[in-house]
Amino acid sequence: MTIIVFIFTLLGLLIFTLVLQLISKMKIVGGNELGIVAGRFGKRGFTTISGGRVFVIPLLHRFAKVSLTPHTIEVAVDSAIAADVIPLNVKATVSFAIASNEAGRARAVTRILSMANNPKILRETASSIIEGHLRDSIASMTPEQVMQDKDTLVKKMINVCKNDLENIGL
Repeated sequence: MTIIVFIFTLLGLLIFTLVLQLISKMKIVGGNELGIVAGRFGKRGFTTISGGRVFVIPLLHRFAKVSLTPHTIEVAVDSAIAADVIPLNVKATVSFAIASNEAGRARAVTRILSMANNPKILRETASSIIEGHLRDSIASMTPEQVMQDKDTLVKKMINVCKNDLENIGL
């Protein structure tokens, strides 16, 4: 009789431990997050999931989460030289986020995954890219155009910035 109790107790503990391990390896990803499971998944070596759950096998997979929440930064350009060699001070407010398409998300995972978990570094990187392109856009316009035709300045900056930001997954 005691052997039967011992076997059932051991079996119960084994099942409890197995269920606990399964639950602890299940990762839930919110709708505003990007889950990345690294391991052997096709040619890229990782897969992404947005909203849902994924089972992570220890020693075979690594799991990371990245927020898809948009970031807003203010970019200040001091002494940007306009076409007439006149320095201008310009401030711009820019919003950016991790790309919403699969190709852009793959670029974000391969290029800025470590930065994406540190919003300060991600904002600094995006700010540097945007600031450089804002300077280039200002240089191609006269001071009067910059002051009067802000829509053209914004369009020029977006056209130039878009490729660089998309190349890193933003």
